[in-house]
Amino acid sequence: MNGLICYGNKKEIIKRNILAGISRGVGIGIGVTIITAVLVILLQKIVTLNIPVLGEYIADIVEIVEKSR
Repeated sequence: MNGLICYGNKKEIIKRNILAGISRGVGIGIGVTIITAVLVILLQKIVTLNIPVLGEYIADIVEIVEKSR
């Protein structure tokens, strides 16, 4: 039972954990949105380079992503 010692008020610990969970969720959501947006922009730039096989493949991916918006 060494690791189960709880310091502090249980209500404070619960509030702190809920706030930490919400913060992590919002941070992950914002981070994934930014990374996805940057990747889509980069893929669109690659398509404009007119690389035959790669360009068509990426154009299909970008089209799918834009349809899902």
